[in-house]
Amino acid sequence: MNTRSRSKARLAWLSAALVAITLSPALAAAQQYGRPDPAFGALSYFLSWAAGTLALLGLAAIAAWLVPHETAERIYQTAANETRRTLLMGVMVAVGIPLTIFALTLTILGIPLAIATAILSVPLSAAGYVTSGWLLGRALSARRHSTHELRDRIIWSMVGVGALRLIALVPLMDGLVGLVASTVGIGALIATFDRAGRTHTWRRATRDEEEAPRGTRVYDQAPAGA
Repeated sequence: MNTRSRSKARLAWLSAALVAITLSPALAAAQQYGRPDPAFGALSYFLSWAAGTLALLGLAAIAAWLVPHETAERIYQTAANETRRTLLMGVMVAVGIPLTIFALTLTILGIPLAIATAILSVPLSAAGYVTSGWLLGRALSARRHSTHELRDRIIWSMVGVGALRLIALVPLMDGLVGLVASTVGIGALIATFDRAGRTHTWRRATRDEEEAPRGTRVYDQAPAGA
């Protein structure tokens, strides 16, 4: 990935994060209706579900528009080929954030940090949810459709998120779907960028080794004791 592509990717994820933060009040409000208020009943539940769905569909469309195709494909391939690693990293974050918030609340000075961590976990959860939507949409399109075109990526990202939201419409499933989708999506993102960072470091070390003067490279030197 050249410098221009890397800059575009950084801008994409930064923009997606800003959008998630902007939409976080709607997402947070939607979570309040996991159990319908008897005063409003099913109508309030449906309206809150619709508001959360529209927010997530909008975020999915913007993320698909901004994120380069190569990056999106890397995320999908990582989740498909390294499923255990993806789930492990997602679970570590899902467990680590609440534990961190709890540990910070044990001290007075840590309470502001705990509040900030809780606030930042909302857009992080939204990013994970949208990523899982992309993974589901990409899996559904794998055999019959291509996602090389921007329009197709946007459509299938929204299809995936829409499918998750339809499942969440079932009573008592909203919280479970949100937890699983956010965990899987966050794990896929971390696993992908961790692999990309390690690959970049390895390639750079290999290039530096190849460019080093002959006789100073590791594989040009005689083994110890020879």
